[in-house]
Amino acid sequence: MGSPRKNTSTSINTDFSLLLTNIVLLEQIEKGSNFVSSTLSLHVMLSLLAVLSARKTLEQLLSFLGSESVEEVNQFSSQITTSLGR
Repeated sequence: MGSPRKNTSTSINTDFSLLLTNIVLLEQIEKGSNFVSSTLSLHVMLSLLAVLSARKTLEQLLSFLGSESVEEVNQFSSQITTSLGR
């Protein structure tokens, strides 16, 4: 079982992803467009931003992602890549 910090962060991350998806989806429906959302893609994008960030921005992204370090973000990304390659 993960630490409380990670569970809270995961919940926030999920809530944010769903909120963002809902906002964009509603905009696309109004335009009559099709829309596909991927929370994994959002997580990967934020992970890439974290790797390239420093100081306060890095701290905020790591907190949001539920990671304590860039190394942990990289390890998680590696696990995802390995899982998808199977």
